[in-house]
Amino acid sequence: MALPSHTHFTLTFTVLLLASLTATSIPTTTDPSTDFIRSSCDATLYPSVCFKSLSRFAASIHQSPSLLARTAISVALSRAISVSSHLRSPALPPTSDPRSASALRDCRSVLGDAIDQIRRSEAELGKVGSLSSSLAPEAKPEEVAWEMSNVQTWMSAALTNEDTCVDGFGEAQGGAVKADVTARVF
Repeated sequence: MALPSHTHFTLTFTVLLLASLTATSIPTTTDPSTDFIRSSCDATLYPSVCFKSLSRFAASIHQSPSLLARTAISVALSRAISVSSHLRSPALPPTSDPRSASALRDCRSVLGDAIDQIRRSEAELGKVGSLSSSLAPEAKPEEVAWEMSNVQTWMSAALTNEDTCVDGFGEAQGGAVKADVTARVF
């Protein structure tokens, strides 16, 4: 089984991370920030890909679940935008298969939706930060839980759209476009 691309992984990781923002016990090795990311990634489906994608941000994440979630969402957004741009690029291999052409159009559309959903998730996470800051001592735990639920919902919707993009190529004839798109999304 091949590992998914960083885009698919990052969306998956973000959904899982947001579902359990309380990290598992942090093993003691050299750098506590790196260990925090490693232990958080150990709870995902693809721990090595997770760690590879996020460990370079250890110095800015420290041991903060909130910063880890923000970083994961930011990486997911960046990669989704990159894939979406590629799908609109003239460098994409041409296709004469009508199913591939249709799947590509659909993929462009649903990835655009995924980008919007990741941005909404990012905005909702910003609300969580505002609610839980010292400037908002009146924030209730249920308000924070509601905003976190919204973050998870938007990220889950983005992941569903990404899967829909790839699923659209299921019946398309094998070819360069299908291989290119599925390699970038998965």
